[in-house]
Amino acid sequence: MTLIASTILALLAVAYNPSMMGAAAAFLIVILVGLGRREKEVINPYYLFLSTPISLLLYSDTVSQIFLPPIEEEVQLIIVGAIFAYLAGLLSYGGVGRTFKAKPSLAYHFYIILGLGIIPHLAGAVTNGFPLLAGDVNASRENYFLPVIGQFTVFLPVAMLIAFRRKDRSLIILSVALNAFLSAMVVSRFSIMFSALFFFYGYFRYDGKSSLGIRPSHLVAAAAISIPFLFEAIFAARESASQTAYAWRRELEFGSVFLNTYGDYTYLPYIYLTAPWSNFSYLFEVRTEMTYGARSIYSIASFLQIEQFLNFEPRVVRNATFNTHAFPADFYLDFGVLGVVLLSFLLGFLVKWSYIAAQKSSDVLQEAIWMSFAFASFMLFFSNHFTGLSYPLISLALFSVYRFVRRLARARPQHQRA
Repeated sequence: MTLIASTILALLAVAYNPSMMGAAAAFLIVILVGLGRREKEVINPYYLFLSTPISLLLYSDTVSQIFLPPIEEEVQLIIVGAIFAYLAGLLSYGGVGRTFKAKPSLAYHFYIILGLGIIPHLAGAVTNGFPLLAGDVNASRENYFLPVIGQFTVFLPVAMLIAFRRKDRSLIILSVALNAFLSAMVVSRFSIMFSALFFFYGYFRYDGKSSLGIRPSHLVAAAAISIPFLFEAIFAARESASQTAYAWRRELEFGSVFLNTYGDYTYLPYIYLTAPWSNFSYLFEVRTEMTYGARSIYSIASFLQIEQFLNFEPRVVRNATFNTHAFPADFYLDFGVLGVVLLSFLLGFLVKWSYIAAQKSSDVLQEAIWMSFAFASFMLFFSNHFTGLSYPLISLALFSVYRFVRRLARARPQHQRA
């Protein structure tokens, strides 16, 4: 039934966006739903990647000629190549295997993990104060996290996974409350959504229904309903004004009288979903020189603190108000069309590796590495976090080091007894 429903919805969506990329996106949605249903985990690479074809289907040049102009067929073809190359990368890695038995997991102390995640917030609050309470929210956010120490915030949502795994209701509530409170204090959509993904993963993987007594359908419905209001609240907190006070709002006109009249909470999420594809298309209109890998390895250089040696200009945008590019942008600017296809394939392969590694290890920190990669894969329609941001690599490094140290600490007493 799910597959049939997704097929019908995809066909209806094609009528809304009758284009090459619209048809390809609809076809990809049906494929991803079919593949996702075969996985035991609800939070899997196929369901997460659905955000990308959905954003393509929603793209309509009738909404705004300024922000969402028509995309040339050549660019649409490259977009189609990128999304299916990514899917091919996912499929090429394989699966867990029917006879597989997960390795025993290390036990992690809830309060140590929680403390590592809270320390950056305590340091930021002491030195700069909470951004939500500051007069200039944006300036406060830029200086909130201290260098190096700020990276340890990735541990904070991991506490939720440990709490769900222990099926301890009090620890679940504590970890969720702290994640929600500190994300709100930082006024960060990223932090809220990042923590939410960890929450849903822990809920579905460790039978959160029995721990919390909340139905999955109720949780998903509450999350879907809250997203538009979340966007409005954060926008108002950062800009000290409603979205309707800004000129860009007047450039959006939906075909629905209801949305144009009452849809104040929908147009910002909509433009965030679709504008990155417009900016990607704009790269083809403004020809620039190739950067031969500098953009694709930026996150690695940033992690190693040598990004200053990478010399390239910022990506051009169609309008400064919305300045992100869909995931193939850096690949195209580095290596052209060939880079879009090959690097999208490798990216899919990397994401699938992190997913399978989490399944095989049954280790909370390996699951946390997968969650970091998972969130980046979910956001591919918006921006390529694998190339532009360093948190997937930071999570991989910090969690791997912590796990190694924990393993040594556990082995030492055994060695002394021997």
